[in-house]
Amino acid sequence: MIFYEHRQPGTAIILSILPAIAVIIILGLIQPPPRPINFMLISVLTILVVCAILFFSLTIRITESELRWHFGPGFIRKKVALADIQHTEITATKFIYGWGIHLTPQL
Repeated sequence: MIFYEHRQPGTAIILSILPAIAVIIILGLIQPPPRPINFMLISVLTILVVCAILFFSLTIRITESELRWHFGPGFIRKKVALADIQHTEITATKFIYGWGIHLTPQL
């Protein structure tokens, strides 16, 4: 039984990746670059598309026994048993720690 579920769209990630994808496609269509640069553009385009697919959302789910979360379609996922959670608190992170997955001194 699911007690709580929330899906947060990855708006910032999508809005930052889509213009880069558009620029690469437009540059490739206007004037096809030489072969080594073309390979590099296709590689970067592939990486950007994969990142957009993997991180387009974050879903949090709490069931009767565990806390689960996954990004996008669910290839990147994690779960923790509720019995293993000893303490929770609300914290504010500094801008320098970044967006999304945070590595902070409070770990």
